[in-house]
Amino acid sequence: MDSILQKLIDIAAAEFQVDASTLSGASTPDDVRGWDSESQLRLVMATEDSFGVSFDIEDFEKITSLNALAAMVAQKRAVSR
Repeated sequence: MDSILQKLIDIAAAEFQVDASTLSGASTPDDVRGWDSESQLRLVMATEDSFGVSFDIEDFEKITSLNALAAMVAQKRAVSR
């Protein structure tokens, strides 16, 4: 899951327009400048494209941190195999 998280950090840095070194798995919308509802939508779409997974609208409220998103990606990839 570390490779998933690192890739998500890179995606998030691009979407939130912040330096990747300021992000970690523990990063949340409350502590990342630029992480708002619009950028979260872009993050989810970029994540879907990068990992070949799909998220339901119900999944959005579960994205409480980059760790949570990484776990969701790992789970969705495991189910699709």
